[in-house]
Amino acid sequence: MCGHCDRPTPQACICSALPPIPLHLFRSRVIVLQHPSESRRKNSSLPLTSLCLDHGCQEGKNSNSHADFSFYTTIARWWGEEVVDPGIWKLLNDPNELVFVCFPSDDAISFREALTVSRFDLQKVDHIECAPTFKQKVNIIFIDATWKYAKEMVSKTIHNGGWPSHSINVKLEPAQECEQDFKARRFDIRTPPSANHLSTAECIAHVLREVEGQRDDDIFEALLRPLDLMVDARLVVSRDAMSTNFKVDARLSLNGNESRKITEI
Repeated sequence: MCGHCDRPTPQACICSALPPIPLHLFRSRVIVLQHPSESRRKNSSLPLTSLCLDHGCQEGKNSNSHADFSFYTTIARWWGEEVVDPGIWKLLNDPNELVFVCFPSDDAISFREALTVSRFDLQKVDHIECAPTFKQKVNIIFIDATWKYAKEMVSKTIHNGGWPSHSINVKLEPAQECEQDFKARRFDIRTPPSANHLSTAECIAHVLREVEGQRDDDIFEALLRPLDLMVDARLVVSRDAMSTNFKVDARLSLNGNESRKITEI
């Protein structure tokens, strides 16, 4: 197993597709609510995103600090104060913070519309090494789970009043908003409810491209490169396994036919 990406090496290691150093987010923070069952899956897309993004300062862990970060994950069946880091809980419940919940609920608006409504500043970043420190960042909550579990998690969170009261529900419409780069069933090793459903890694990549804007490092491609490599490696392994099984079946069939002919003679 690879000690970095925790995948079988060399056939499934995706380290060659990772950024040289984890990417820092200048305009946003990614917060993920992951279902416990998803955290145990070997074919989950979220660990790939986690390896690509800078997790930031950890001084705020289990404290009331507002330490900055780019990526945070909590494993639970709903979003609530008892399952979220206290510093992050305090940060997201600050009414001055911009918080989006990425889930296609009935009252959700498109991500681009949410950016317009919130008057979020999409100033261009020309050079990463001297990028400005933005006064406002958008905090984006994603849900990492199967579609069935995701709906249950949202329902339980709403029932318990867990989302920040000032949060905005947003939805992605990649087939319309990102027609040029949208690939149906890109994460082909899992079966989505429809061709328009995206893996968590794809959702995060599409959203960060909108929020982070133009950067020297193409964050969309950087986040999806390991995903594509993972899918390609998985398909190669599957094809090899099918080819091996076919050869074995063919030999068994041939031996069986030869045995029957000998018996008949």
